[in-house]
Amino acid sequence: PAFQLYVAVLFKRNGDTIRKFQLLAQIFRNDPKMISKQTLEMLYPLSVYELVKIHEEKIDPYVVISLIRQESAFNVRAKSPAGAMGLMQLMPRTARMVGRVARKQLFDPKINVKVGVAFFAHLIKRFGGDVELALAAYNCGPERVERWIRRYPIENRMLFLDMLPIRETREYVASIARNYYWYLKLYQKDGLQERLTGGVPLPVPSGNIGLEKPKPAHLFHLF
Repeated sequence: PAFQLYVAVLFKRNGDTIRKFQLLAQIFRNDPKMISKQTLEMLYPLSVYELVKIHEEKIDPYVVISLIRQESAFNVRAKSPAGAMGLMQLMPRTARMVGRVARKQLFDPKINVKVGVAFFAHLIKRFGGDVELALAAYNCGPERVERWIRRYPIENRMLFLDMLPIRETREYVASIARNYYWYLKLYQKDGLQERLTGGVPLPVPSGNIGLEKPKPAHLFHLF
């Protein structure tokens, strides 16, 4: 296990994040004694956090980091078989609609995050601040999610998500919720529960003592 952990560090240095994640998960399964704060921080890194933090007035940065980890594993050149591109795996059509951004610009991390955050913030607003529904819509489209809401009028969120017809979407939402929990657990221990439920205002910028930034309107029901 110690040698495997060393190999995971080499993957990290080489920028092979997906193989690093896969190997760390295998190490933890086979030898739970290898789990520590340091190794968990390797599994849940704060890559590109500074790019995301710029947009914290719109969305909690840890929500966006959790999504990026799942979508691209922080690979700025990631491209899916369906044609989604960059850190937040945006479709060119969506990027043109939201930010008038050309296809080749989606590999620019700053542009990708800016457009991706704008699109995700739109979905969160569309679904009344409900992050899980917005995540499902990000994965499979808002129209499908709206049909499922009408089809399954269930208040219990765990049961609703379990009934979603597309397995990929069910696992996608659950994985990002897991990511978000661990990011807060590792990096934001103060006010963990309040932040999980969208109850903590964001830090006040210097020069504005006594004024709170508008907090992102979002809510996780799974916690």
